[in-house]
Parts: sequence; structure tokens; C-alpha cells
Amino acid sequence: MPASKYSRIVAEVSMEVTLFGAATVYLLVSSQMINDLLGSLVPSLSQCSWTLILGVLLCPTTWLSTPKDFW
Repeated sequence: MPASKYSRIVAEVSMEVTLFGAATVYLLVSSQMINDLLGSLVPSLSQCSWTLILGVLLCPTTWLSTPKDFW
């Protein structure tokens, strides 16, 4: 296998892992903020529940290929 192909695979994998980690952090921070804001209105939902709700709501937007697909 040529070095350039190997380097490309390594770069793609490292970018995917980095993006997954960043998205996970944003999802957790967002669910914590929503829990802090709406916790008194909906006390039965925990931060874990908000994480699942946000994940379900945001997942379909990741299936779109470019921002132009939003409109």
C-alpha cells in the first residue's frame, strides 16, 4: 500500500474520531443547559432524557448533505 493512501486513511479516521468527540461534548453540554433551564418546568426528565431527546431531534439534520438542503 502506498504511503499516501495510508496517510489519507489515517487522516480520515482521525478527523472522524475528532468530529464524533466534539459532537458528543456539544450534545452533553446542550442537554445539561436545557435541563438547567427547563428542569423546574419538567422535573420528571433528567439530563439523560434530554440527551436522548436532543439526539433524536438532531439526528435527521445529519442526514442532509449540505446546508442548502435545509431550505
